Amino acid sequence: MSYKNKLYIYSKAIVRKDYLSTSKFLEKSANWNENEIRLYQENAISKIIKYAINNVPFYQQLKEKKELIVPEIQGLSQLEVFPIITKEIISRNSNNFIVQESQLKRVNGSTGGSTGVPLKYVMSTENALYSSLLLDRGLGFAGYRAGDRLAIIAGGSLVGSKKPLRKRIVERLANVRYYSSYGMDDKQLELYSKDIIDFQPKFLRGYASALNALATYMRTNGLTSKLKLTAIFSTSEVLVKNVRDNIENAFGCEVYDGWGLNDGGATAFECHEHLGMHIDPERAYVEIVEDETTKEFGEGVGRIIITNLIDKVMPFIRYDSGDIGRIDFSECPCGKKTPRLFVNYGRVTDTLVIAGKVIGVPVLTVLMGKVPVLQYQIAKTGDNQMTFRIIKSPEYNQSFEDYIRRSILERVGDVDLVFNYVNSITPPQGRKHKFLVDETLSNIV
Repeated sequence: MSYKNKLYIYSKAIVRKDYLSTSKFLEKSANWNENEIRLYQENAISKIIKYAINNVPFYQQLKEKKELIVPEIQGLSQLEVFPIITKEIISRNSNNFIVQESQLKRVNGSTGGSTGVPLKYVMSTENALYSSLLLDRGLGFAGYRAGDRLAIIAGGSLVGSKKPLRKRIVERLANVRYYSSYGMDDKQLELYSKDIIDFQPKFLRGYASALNALATYMRTNGLTSKLKLTAIFSTSEVLVKNVRDNIENAFGCEVYDGWGLNDGGATAFECHEHLGMHIDPERAYVEIVEDETTKEFGEGVGRIIITNLIDKVMPFIRYDSGDIGRIDFSECPCGKKTPRLFVNYGRVTDTLVIAGKVIGVPVLTVLMGKVPVLQYQIAKTGDNQMTFRIIKSPEYNQSFEDYIRRSILERVGDVDLVFNYVNSITPPQGRKHKFLVDETLSNIV
């Protein structure tokens, strides 16, 4: 273990007294067999259900109205009687999902959501710790160790601001350097390429579209040979084969896919076999629900539903992730016993090209996750025009429109922004709702 790896771990252990104990638990649980996984999850499901019924107002009210009758037999049979909850349901009943009396420490989070429905949530610091450690473990399938030099091209605040000192210190200790994927053009890619070459990361992680853009630019300009990457990690977007191939061919190393959502509290990571993503069973139970909206994809494919097994501040029970996928329960050739998740169905992340710059779905969801709206849709309505259709929440005011304008104009340039405030956003007949559309094309994408 290198000096940087040790320094990172020691610094984490000083800040979080449960860091080392949780880390050791996850090292042991990584080798669980099918029976150990099942017993752990059934026990955890029973505990979180009992806790939710006794402490979460939303479920207490359902029980009082006889709309939630939980059988005495513990485990999955109890879970099946719970209603599936969505971002819309939580957004309209947010206080009823939070355990207000809990003395547990908590952190705030938000997601724009690729269905166009934003969500603000809170999670316990224990859940956040699991998220961090499971990410490190998942990246470890490709040889990554916490503290290894890592460059990340992903979202973040779209309004430029100097990072706080604490964040800069954390990034230095973690040996991580961040690059915004927002509005990347050749000029931005040139700057990124030079800085990444100077940084010489061992690993690269980011949105599939951002990694693809960087790979294409660096290969076209003869720069890829100046990097010696061990592996690349794709996240937040569906990784299609041609994009994977382009990135791997450009940088000469394998791409490992990953999936996760902090709002629901679930993660899954690809191993070297690249035969689906191993679900982390310690943090969440993942199920597939087939219905009329997913029949077109084939048998066994459905909505990915999440039950977080850890969080006691805002428990997510049977939460609709908004993604479509399937689960393979057979043993992976790598030897791991965990089920493998496939999410390469539907909802392929789109991008819009505005004023010559590429804007991807995850970056825009980060922006809209900070704005109090009930629902939104962003449309390209001209070569240089974006239209925001917004259903406002009571907290929404002019300052948030100004924030969106400032964010877009600061990073993209002189773009014509149109804001339409509406009471509903209805998808075309026979189509699913999409929050990002290009209406300059003959068909909605």
